[in-house]
Amino acid sequence: MTFWLPGELAADRPLDASAARPLGRALAEVHRPAPDDAPFNSEQSVRLAEREQVLRTVLPQLPAVGASRGLTLDLDAAATVWRQALAAPDDAPRVWIHADLHSFNVISLNGQFGDIIDWSDISYGDPAVDLGFLHLLLPAAAMPMAYDGYGGVDEATAARARGMSLIKAATLAVVDKEVVANVGWQALVELGVAQRSRATTTPRYPRGVVTESREPKRKVGREPGPRTRARGGRPAPRVDACVGGVLEEGLGRCASPAWIAWAAVATASRPEPQSALAPRASASELRL
Repeated sequence: MTFWLPGELAADRPLDASAARPLGRALAEVHRPAPDDAPFNSEQSVRLAEREQVLRTVLPQLPAVGASRGLTLDLDAAATVWRQALAAPDDAPRVWIHADLHSFNVISLNGQFGDIIDWSDISYGDPAVDLGFLHLLLPAAAMPMAYDGYGGVDEATAARARGMSLIKAATLAVVDKEVVANVGWQALVELGVAQRSRATTTPRYPRGVVTESREPKRKVGREPGPRTRARGGRPAPRVDACVGGVLEEGLGRCASPAWIAWAAVATASRPEPQSALAPRASASELRL
């Protein structure tokens, strides 16, 4: 059963800084230890170092794309973020992660945190994956509040989260769809690796940039995609979550069934992929 949720997508009505702590608390509730049969996500369950080829593919495209939008990419700053992320220990216990926590999967209630939707990619992974998405959802000044709501984040996890956000933001920034690219470039600005020219400086996530028609409401969840499967070939467990309620214990927002969202996780027969990426590049090699 699928329910409608009140509010609008955070891509259309960005979250305010006041949403940081509730969103951090929500992720803390999600990030519980993952069992052995937790689903493997071919994009988000892999370690940070295995993602470098994605960055090396996308990064050279950014200067030209940014120039067309009145933005300048600081390649040295991007390389520094990536170098610091790779230098951080990657030994955090793997937990349940949402794995797709961008602004099209978060509900905004007039700028307040409403809910998290689309759980079809839920899997095991580094908590820094979801924490990295926070850079796409919140202004940089609000990140300490989000981490406070989460219960605290150590320096290594915070560094990996910035690396994760750099890859995700760079990937979105080259998408040939205005509303998606806006999210990516704004995140790059918040990360401090891109700047707007004075002539094109605009408020964060300006309203009115979406010119395409959009459904006024969005259903919770979607059909599970092919990226997620259970480890060991076993059927993936069905995950039920009361978003905004169970995720924020004690707030009493599960009284109505309209807050309940559930997603079934797909299974697949293919083996867990081995890394076939090129040898890791140094930060200097990322510099164009």
